[in-house]
Amino acid sequence: MSLFPLAPWQVWTLAALLLFIGEILTPGFVLACFALACLVPAAVTLFTPLGFQAQMGLFALSSLAVYVLLRPAVVRYLSSRESRIPSNAEALIGAAGRVVKEVPADGSGGYVKVAGKEWWAFHPQGKALSVGTAVVVTAVGGARIEVRSKAEAEEN
Repeated sequence: MSLFPLAPWQVWTLAALLLFIGEILTPGFVLACFALACLVPAAVTLFTPLGFQAQMGLFALSSLAVYVLLRPAVVRYLSSRESRIPSNAEALIGAAGRVVKEVPADGSGGYVKVAGKEWWAFHPQGKALSVGTAVVVTAVGGARIEVRSKAEAEEN
């Protein structure tokens, strides 16, 4: 009777499965690298008996290879700008709104309502916008937004 009821390939496969589950719960594609690395000694020990040190060496080499060769490409793919969805203030660019407090020509700013919230707004060329004017957000900078009238935005 063995002290450890699982074969080495089963231990490595179980470790890979647990690491994949851990990767689902954490960001960064780090645990998945180690999970993939576990599959190498699992496959080797399925067909060839290896000692513990040889298994650990194989795991270390495969971890290094996966982490250095595969992770940068996956992280680059997952964080590419094309697949990124704008959020928070970035999502306001191009959104339509309406002036609720006049935007004066002197550059002191007024208020517009965009996506249900009021924002401190300016016209990029310092043009005045009266209350009720339909506007389009052209830029976001901190707590202030730049807007143009909808008619002006459609011309450009």
